[in-house]
Amino acid sequence: MKISVIVPIFDCYDYIDRALTSIINQSYKNLEIIIIYKKCRELKSSYKKIKAFMNKDKRVKVYFQRSAGISNARNLGLAKATGEWLYFVDADDELDENAIKKLVQFCNISNFIIGGEEKIHKDFKQVFSTGKDCYCPKLSFADFIFLFNNYHLYSLHNKLYKKDLIKHGFLKNINYAEDYLFNLEYLFSVKNFVAVASVGYYYFYKHRPNSICVLEEKNKYDGFIKILPRINKIIERNFTPQQQIQIKLMTTKKVVLNLFRKMTHIDSNQARQAFLKQELSRKEIEFIIRNYIPQTAEERQILKILNSKDFKRIVNFNIATIDKIFNR
Repeated sequence: MKISVIVPIFDCYDYIDRALTSIINQSYKNLEIIIIYKKCRELKSSYKKIKAFMNKDKRVKVYFQRSAGISNARNLGLAKATGEWLYFVDADDELDENAIKKLVQFCNISNFIIGGEEKIHKDFKQVFSTGKDCYCPKLSFADFIFLFNNYHLYSLHNKLYKKDLIKHGFLKNINYAEDYLFNLEYLFSVKNFVAVASVGYYYFYKHRPNSICVLEEKNKYDGFIKILPRINKIIERNFTPQQQIQIKLMTTKKVVLNLFRKMTHIDSNQARQAFLKQELSRKEIEFIIRNYIPQTAEERQILKILNSKDFKRIVNFNIATIDKIFNR
């Protein structure tokens, strides 16, 4: 059974060796390694490294892309893949040598294999794992909440997708939360999964000044707002009205949090007020403010001010306080 490993490469010169070596050295050998490379003058040095891997391993294939964007690169990878299953890797991350092998063993019982990952920050690490292998033959509301709360839907990392069951590619020109939308569309298409306890993917967070994590920090809100209508449609098709409210609140809390984070990048109070006036009138934002149940007196006071749309007071909110409420 062939696995197509899709690796978009933009500007990762210092990390390409680590990522590609960890893929080539996988104990599971039936791989097709698809590199999507942004062809431009500035990245010639990166291509020399890629070419060396091509010469060393015939499984490595390179396709050039001129259009920008991680979603466009992954869509090209989808189009070129010939494997039965797909596995995505970021070019500045690393795999355990048995990462793919530990997922493949479950391909005969499920269409969506979800492994654990370790997120490596500058000063600390986070492990996202179920702790034990879990098989879900038919997706339920409780199963969805389980995946959401364990952060298994936010990224493509350490997952296997059956190629012929993918109905939608990645939304073009979106660089934030496109993974979440892709996972939702795929999950509700196959309606089953296996969550594997093993942690085989090492995600290096914000180590590159040109990474999407850094460059798009202030634009996360824009990305999430663009995909939110599609997310809500998926939720509305698959859950009862009461369940929809709970899930929408879980999802849109992130939107409100990123709205305030974006606001901090706006220089003047006048411009901040104009931004808030526009965004707080969106029905998605009004939904969370109207339905969110405050847990403390502090939250109640903040929500009261948000509802009043007193923009002069809102622009002076402490972002740490907003984080505390909406990032729980």
